Amino acid sequence: VAQVAQVAQVAQVAQVQPQPAPVAVPEAPPAPAEHGHRRRRKEKTEAKEAPQAPAQVPLLSEEEHKKLQAEVGKKLQKLEGLPSDQSTCDMLSEFTVCMFVARKAPQEVETELASFLGQDYATKLAAWFMKHVRHHYKPAAVAAGWK
Repeated sequence: VAQVAQVAQVAQVAQVQPQPAPVAVPEAPPAPAEHGHRRRRKEKTEAKEAPQAPAQVPLLSEEEHKKLQAEVGKKLQKLEGLPSDQSTCDMLSEFTVCMFVARKAPQEVETELASFLGQDYATKLAAWFMKHVRHHYKPAAVAAGWK
């Protein structure tokens, strides 16, 4: 409460005190170059914003995203030898679907999964995932370049 009161007091003081007007400083003329020639003055250009890529339409609706994530979770639980605790399956299924939504190539998905599952399991899951997405989410697969 005391900190809130201090902040309010500082704000009131800042509003009451007049702010000094900005002072314009004239630019110095360009220095003459060697041989008596004047250097050309570079025109100041405003910082140009980087061109923005057109907004991409989401590959999946929120409902489809959740459905696909649940389907991947079920597949993960069926893979023998993997930890079957719910939090791990949830994390890996979310990660897998997010890579697809981010338009990662199938090989990138497999490579990323290998760091968590090992290459054998990653290969199996990625192969199933690609086939599943291409069959059940064909428009999204095409839009992601997973033809």
